[in-house]
Amino acid sequence: MHQLDKFINELKGIFDIGTRAANTTEYNRLRAALRKAKNRGDMVEVKHLFKEMQRRPVMNFSDPRYKRLFYVRYADDWVIGIRGSYADTAAILTKVTDFCSSIGLTVSAAKTKITNLNSGKALFLGVNIFRAAHVKFNKRTKQRLNRQLRFTAPIDRIRTKLTQASFYANGKSQPRFLWIGLEHDQILHLYNAVFRGFINYYSFVHNYGKMVGFLNFTLKQSCAKLLAAKFNLGTMAKVFNKFGNYLKSPSGVGFFKPTYGVNNMRFSIKASPIITNLFAAHKSIASLRELDLQPLWLFL
Repeated sequence: MHQLDKFINELKGIFDIGTRAANTTEYNRLRAALRKAKNRGDMVEVKHLFKEMQRRPVMNFSDPRYKRLFYVRYADDWVIGIRGSYADTAAILTKVTDFCSSIGLTVSAAKTKITNLNSGKALFLGVNIFRAAHVKFNKRTKQRLNRQLRFTAPIDRIRTKLTQASFYANGKSQPRFLWIGLEHDQILHLYNAVFRGFINYYSFVHNYGKMVGFLNFTLKQSCAKLLAAKFNLGTMAKVFNKFGNYLKSPSGVGFFKPTYGVNNMRFSIKASPIITNLFAAHKSIASLRELDLQPLWLFL
């Protein structure tokens, strides 16, 4: 893969041009009109023009004199971002595909696509990447900002993973009966490990609170149902009445209590105590390799 890194770095050196995209014609027109209004002291017109400038984009995203290529790789999973035209992107894809063939690698046609982030999403390392639909403004100057990139956890994929691991089925939580023979605190440690695995991996996403809410509801109900079956309590209500909201075991171990604010790249390294010969036998479903990653995306 080092050969590929070097090749794409050389492509970047050739492809990248310009230092900044030009302003749009409309923005330059409004700025010139604003300057004239200031010179003649027409503050009513100045205020009107300033508001108009705030509502319009500054840079021309189609400026052919400014192009950029971005490349990110994690092991054998990689993404190339192109600031340019569709034709530019298709040409880069062809060059990369041909180079990979020359060194004995194959780019999967089924898992490779060109995506325009203004209208679609790219999935990379289990994270959806797209451009926000809404426009933000600078808090200090109220200047209109461009539509920002957003990174979100794919809730539907997480739901699928939980279904495959027997935590979820038919639109609701279900007990993971594989663990019913374990001790109460061991069951809680394993559920907490799965929960932490997901929220640590997706600690930076913009829909963090929504994802945590879904995981908390799904996994806690699954755990409560498993405890109901284990202790012959019959219903989740009886489980919560007996063990409390956090399903605490007699030794004091409780269900993980999450926070819902975006973690901004903070990763938790606090782990449950290792239960001998247990975690080795029950691998967390949130491991990186189990996220069915895509090998390559190119996007505009």
